[in-house]
Amino acid sequence: MQRRDFAKTLALATLASLSPVYSTDHISPKPLPKKRIFKITLKHKLKQQGKNTRIWIPLPLQTEYQNIISPFSWDGNFKQAFISNMHIPTLYAEFDTPQADINISFTIQVPSYHKVTKIKLNKQEIASYLHQELQNRVQEIALKCTKNAKTPMQKARAIYEWIATADENGIDLKTISKSLISTNSIFVAMCKSIGIPAREVFGIRLGYSFYSGAMGSATNNLSNITSNQHSKSEFYIHSLGWVPCDVDDVIATKLVENLDIKSKRFKETLDYCFGQWEMCWMALNHTNTPKLTPMPANMLKSNFSHPYIEVDGKAYAYKPEGYDYQSYEIL
Repeated sequence: MQRRDFAKTLALATLASLSPVYSTDHISPKPLPKKRIFKITLKHKLKQQGKNTRIWIPLPLQTEYQNIISPFSWDGNFKQAFISNMHIPTLYAEFDTPQADINISFTIQVPSYHKVTKIKLNKQEIASYLHQELQNRVQEIALKCTKNAKTPMQKARAIYEWIATADENGIDLKTISKSLISTNSIFVAMCKSIGIPAREVFGIRLGYSFYSGAMGSATNNLSNITSNQHSKSEFYIHSLGWVPCDVDDVIATKLVENLDIKSKRFKETLDYCFGQWEMCWMALNHTNTPKLTPMPANMLKSNFSHPYIEVDGKAYAYKPEGYDYQSYEIL
């Protein structure tokens, strides 16, 4: 067996050993479908008013794990509206009326679970997922919690479990960095700090989770997703590609179900959220500080998981009371 084949086999075996094993007591008694289809409607009635309103609305990525199966359609009282960017999928619209309204609809198909995105990154691409302003505190913790791990997969798992159990071990994650706003962003930063390419994936929860209500819910297949923005994470293993995980879902399930970190259910949850994503969720983009198209008057200083608005050249924060986002699962 060649060295590269052996390395790949070892990585696959490691990933298989970490694959989800969980109690059937907590999932639907029905056979799990191979794919899920959601009809999405995004309605915007902007509260901000002025002579000239501009809005950039994030749209879902077209990837191997999610497919837009009906074209995007939109209506409203805009002066112009068009898809301005497909690398960072965006619908851009301008209004010259005091009350700006725009509605978007589309249908998306996803697998019930997404595992590994098989891809080979070149050296330049790998470097782009490592580059960040070095934070000594982040690297110090990452090195400490991975001291007994040898492979990148083992190190990623060690970081993941350290974050998931930090609270019970008397560690306040907020003290790691003021700029890291989610546990998945902490995971990504810690991986990068020790040479593991990683990225955060910004998106929206769409509906019912087969595993836990903490990961998604719906009533009669309908879910109000206006405030369902949620990020996940991926890390890169050369012999595999992008490996998905979501430590935030582990922590959410632990809190909602009041789990002891020594319990069987908690250990199952760790396995469930490492090496796969449950796709009651859609991905929007991978960019922390995106360059929007057309260029706004002000720089967007946060991730692009919410619409960005400018009225008469002034930037406004996201206000969900002006929006109505709905997801209906088509059986």
